[in-house]
Amino acid sequence: MKKITFILFALIAGTAFGQTATSATATAEIITALKIAKDTDLNLGTIAPKSDNTSTFIIKTDGSVDVASTATDMDATGRSAASFTITGEDGETFALTVPASVTLSGGSGADMTLTLSHNLAATSNAFTSGSATLNVGGSLALASNQGSGTYAGTINVSVDYE
Repeated sequence: MKKITFILFALIAGTAFGQTATSATATAEIITALKIAKDTDLNLGTIAPKSDNTSTFIIKTDGSVDVASTATDMDATGRSAASFTITGEDGETFALTVPASVTLSGGSGADMTLTLSHNLAATSNAFTSGSATLNVGGSLALASNQGSGTYAGTINVSVDYE
């Protein structure tokens, strides 16, 4: 009886502690890295403020001047909206970070605020054929008798997959 109990115990113990080999597969899908490249700077051309009043100058995202502008358009040479090419994985969505405004400084007068506008949504933009174009325009607020000179500022744009 002791032999049968020992054999039975050995069979049960072997079954209870036995393990089978198994495996897992490791996979990774790599998509195209996001890239953003500036194609064109935002250039408002040469403009003149109203001498006795504040005024605005508006450049649309297609580079044209908005008729609501109250500053005098002096010279359109080189005028353009900013343009960026964004590349990534076809069909994936991305989000943009574009500042609401940028300060322009460097002339002989007070700094000016350029309120920015752009042609893409802040989120849920989808790549078509692996690229998208971001155009940036804006509305420049000029003080009455704004000092002359060249004013400049930097527009920092970023893009991330969603």
